[in-house]
Amino acid sequence: MGELPQFLALYLLILGGVFFFGSIKMVQARRRLAIYRLGRFVGLKGPGVVFRLPVIDQCVKISLGDQGVLVAEDEVRMKEKGIPSEIEGSASVGQLVYVKNFRENRIVVDAHFDQTRFFKCEKCGHVNWIG
Repeated sequence: MGELPQFLALYLLILGGVFFFGSIKMVQARRRLAIYRLGRFVGLKGPGVVFRLPVIDQCVKISLGDQGVLVAEDEVRMKEKGIPSEIEGSASVGQLVYVKNFRENRIVVDAHFDQTRFFKCEKCGHVNWIG
């Protein structure tokens, strides 16, 4: 009976380690994580080390140059998720837009496609940012 508490302590230590290391995400300089806690948008995090709750938080990586569809004047649908946004220039609902910059808890999108700053991958269709 004395072995059970040691086994339980070891089990909890391993489970805590898995939980801790599963909560760490690294975000590169030109990316952000859009974090959704229980389906509700919490905010953009990054760059650098980001901590999240492994089972509760769902993360979507957003890069400069990613494309999405404007679904409202302040929201873009990217990768099946709605993300708060600011529009630079003019765009109408339903138009394809591209991530141009990041602000606190918002993405800045542009509807004008500048061929000198972006290129589209022929293999996967991802729009990449140059410079």
